[in-house]
Amino acid sequence: MFLCDERTVGGYNCSYGVAIALFADILFTGIHFSYNERIGFNPGREINMPTIAFIGLGTMGLPMAANLLRKSYQVVVYNRTPGKAGQLLELGAEEAATPLAAARGADVVLTMISNDAAVEEVYYGTEGVFAGIKPNTVLIDSSTISPALARRLAQDAADAFCDFLDAPVTGSKPAAIDGTLLFMAGGDARVVEDQKPLLLSMGREDYIWGLAAAERRRSSPTIRS
Repeated sequence: MFLCDERTVGGYNCSYGVAIALFADILFTGIHFSYNERIGFNPGREINMPTIAFIGLGTMGLPMAANLLRKSYQVVVYNRTPGKAGQLLELGAEEAATPLAAARGADVVLTMISNDAAVEEVYYGTEGVFAGIKPNTVLIDSSTISPALARRLAQDAADAFCDFLDAPVTGSKPAAIDGTLLFMAGGDARVVEDQKPLLLSMGREDYIWGLAAAERRRSSPTIRS
């Protein structure tokens, strides 16, 4: 039998063979820890879900927001007509008094509103989204709006150092409830990819289009928003 002299390693008496094994384990652990630290992985740390400002709690918007809450997103809601948020508050949502109050601390602002005039009020009013949105916020509009307004929102979002996705949906209330809407997202492909988990929390799939293509899709009779 091969015998090794004992030496002290890390405060422990061990043979050369054990010392080598101990050194290898320490080296591997250090590399593994360094990699996890670099990618931000910590198995003991709670994952912080992004905060979503959901504006528009109508026929489509309310069940969409409910699905986000069921997927553990932090959701702050606003509706122009008061009294629509009760169910969402029970699911854990917070309610804001104005669009700006909803959007100010959000990572993503998602609007699902009826028409151009209502969307303009929400974004451009005195207490609207653009009155105080923070840079790097992602704006997603799934409302029934004109291509011209979608282009305006995209430009003003860029001027505010934010990203904009034009994301009309196909489907009606049952699909919104079941989370089986189809999103047709127009905008930067990287932003669409980043927001895919969010979109798929409310729908079954999404198609990526350039902004101009998404605007053309808005004229489709199958689109409901």
